[in-house]
Amino acid sequence: MRTRAASRTDAGVHALGQLVGFEPTLSIPDRGVVLGLTSKLPRDVGVLGAWPCELPDGRAVDPRFFNDGKTYRYRIRCTPHRVPTTDRGEWHLARPLDVAAMQAAAPAFVGEHDFAGFRASSCQAQTTVRTMLAVEVAATPAEEPAGLSTVAATGTPAVVTVTVRGEAFLQNMVRIMVGTLVEVGLGRRAPTQIAELLARPDRRRAGRTAPPQGLTLVEVHWPDPWPPADWQTRARRPDEEPRPLAELV
Repeated sequence: MRTRAASRTDAGVHALGQLVGFEPTLSIPDRGVVLGLTSKLPRDVGVLGAWPCELPDGRAVDPRFFNDGKTYRYRIRCTPHRVPTTDRGEWHLARPLDVAAMQAAAPAFVGEHDFAGFRASSCQAQTTVRTMLAVEVAATPAEEPAGLSTVAATGTPAVVTVTVRGEAFLQNMVRIMVGTLVEVGLGRRAPTQIAELLARPDRRRAGRTAPPQGLTLVEVHWPDPWPPADWQTRARRPDEEPRPLAELV
């Protein structure tokens, strides 16, 4: 049975809201699909729901082309100590960040831009223009867990998150956006430089690629109602031809 996932991720990147399409060989109720898959999959993979879906002309649905964009969230821990229960899903930077500066810089990413300066050198996309719908930076106040109050940073955020929603992404794009925002938060570049980097794309001028473990695919947005009004025009774009399994974010 052939499956079709909505998104691919780098090794180390997590997914909470992946979508997978397939044609079952038997007629199985939705609940049966969930229970059956749950019993067969490893414990680090869960099934939250299942529903029947097809195009009006009877074609099978490929979630990669028939979705309304994706939301990613990147988590950065700024405290001196690591927290073992969350370390697998965050970048332990161990340095305070200027969240206000990062928040001032983030809106420059929103809209349609050429993100050629924010993609990996191995990216095979034929066009680098992408549309970001929202880029938000948030902070959680410093924690003082038992036994660590003497080493926990005070007056600074314990965790900083960067949430990005866009229509489509380039390879390593979100991680490079985060790496650049972190440089803003560290005072190494001004918030206004984001707009300059987008106006004159050059990967050498953008920030580092943030480590993969802090990134999570939170949701692949499914059209509601179904089918989308433009379903007939949602064809493959030139840059969406099959590619090797390297990541898009």
